[in-house]
Amino acid sequence: MRKLFLSVFIVVLAAATHSYGQKFIPKGTVIGGGAFTVDIGTSKSEFSGFTNEDSHTRIGFTPSASFFVIDDLAVGVGLGLETEKEKDKGSSGGENSFTQITFGPMVRYYFADGPFAEGSFGIGSRKSSFNSGGSTIESNFGLTTWQVGVGYSVRVSDTILLDPMIGYGSDKLDNKDSDQLDSYAGLFVQVGFTLILKTP
Repeated sequence: MRKLFLSVFIVVLAAATHSYGQKFIPKGTVIGGGAFTVDIGTSKSEFSGFTNEDSHTRIGFTPSASFFVIDDLAVGVGLGLETEKEKDKGSSGGENSFTQITFGPMVRYYFADGPFAEGSFGIGSRKSSFNSGGSTIESNFGLTTWQVGVGYSVRVSDTILLDPMIGYGSDKLDNKDSDQLDSYAGLFVQVGFTLILKTP
């Protein structure tokens, strides 16, 4: 799935560089923006006849700022902030929570009036805390993350764009207190926004 999505992303980006349509956002424009994520739900896992069910609440915000180095091509930086809580709905009643922060470069290319391709990379850290039976275990992780996606910017006004996007991303976690390595990857759907802060 990852290779398929990366192939589609590369094809779209290649098509973008060969598009000769009217420019959507001109060189010299400065933009800011971001995306909010709120996820409230339940997860269930089954293993060797045992079933475990957790409720979780996840909140994330990814502000960013970019500069258009040429018409329709923006290069910038993004900040990722996320917090999550999980609670075991079984008899143990254990609760796991984490907070994480990432920072890194991003690039976006508009290949028509609205459609765009975007990629980002981030480096940061995650702090995890597990509480059960009155005892707490804390862990610290190094974190690297990347995402690629395609979307469509809808003009709400002359200076505000709404940016729904679908993509593929990956997180890699390195426990600083042990040799534990974790990785997560998959598709994502998000709705962000763009503010045009300065035009040439």
